[in-house]
Amino acid sequence: MTTIGGSGAPAHRDDPLLSTGDIAARLGVTRQWAVKKAVNRDDFPAPAQQTGRTRLWRAADVETWIAEHRPDADREPEPRPLGDRP
Repeated sequence: MTTIGGSGAPAHRDDPLLSTGDIAARLGVTRQWAVKKAVNRDDFPAPAQQTGRTRLWRAADVETWIAEHRPDADREPEPRPLGDRP
């Protein structure tokens, strides 16, 4: 059985793959933030595919990580009262 990213997870050809830009969009952050604060974390899933500087992650792995580490990622940010703005 072929595994991906050294994670021991089976490789599935029909699993969608996400780029850092896709992950950033999913989290509602910039690509730079996604790289610095998410994909470079030790607990972020290993890339399923890497060619040069391009890394791609299985969507299912990313969604699992988001559910565990960013459970509020699907919620809209609550508006702050005007007095709280700098």
